[in-house]
This record gives sequence, structure tokens and C-alpha cells, in this order.
Amino acid sequence: MIIKYASDLHVTLNKDYFNVSENYIIDKLNLDNVDILILAGDTDEYPNNLSFCEILLNKYPKLKIIEIGGNHLYYSGLRLCKSIQEIDEDCRKFSEIENRYFYLNNNTASIKPRPKATDKTSDSTNLSK
Repeated sequence: MIIKYASDLHVTLNKDYFNVSENYIIDKLNLDNVDILILAGDTDEYPNNLSFCEILLNKYPKLKIIEIGGNHLYYSGLRLCKSIQEIDEDCRKFSEIENRYFYLNNNTASIKPRPKATDKTSDSTNLSK
């Protein structure tokens, strides 16, 4: 199982202020053989964080994403775009629709290791909510 960790991507901020494209960020993440990507805060502002995760999930059909919200998830510039509870609820709803996306905020995701090479029952990574 290959797990990659990234934080503070600030996708929209990098696009708007530094002319860094989403594709550039995705290429730099180098997710071709990654099973699980942990986005540990400040991926992007809401709802752009979900759009970015959706792009990743579409590009990498075997990838699972665990996202932990950061302070920039809740703020667009200096204003609160929705209540923290509403944003958390929207992220949880997205995780119910997209079974390879897991949103963590006062909850957990359990990762089951792949079976050993001698076990032919399955070779996929299991995440359970």
C-alpha cells in the first residue's frame, strides 16, 4: 500500500496569485501508483476543495482520498463562506456520494491492509467509514 501525504496546497490561492495551475499541482503530487492520498489541511477553500478532490478521483480511479479540513477550508479570503457545521456536513455528504473520499473532522477512517500475496481473495486497499 502506498500512502502519500500533502498539506497546504492552497489550490485557488496558488492559481489566483501565483499563476500555478491545478494540473501543475496534480503533476507535482505524482499519484500514478498511490493507493491513498492524505490531504492534511488547507487543500483549498470550500467548495473548491471538493472540486479538486473530484478531479483527482476522476484522474486516478484506484485512488482513495482522506481529507482533513484546515482553517482555509472555512474561509474565502477573510470571510466565512458558510458556517463551519454546514461545510463539514457538505464534505460528509460528498463522502457518502463518493466512496473513495473520506472527510475527517472529529471522526475516523479505518484502513485495512492489502491481503498478503498468498491470499488471492482481493488485492485492493480497503477503507471503511
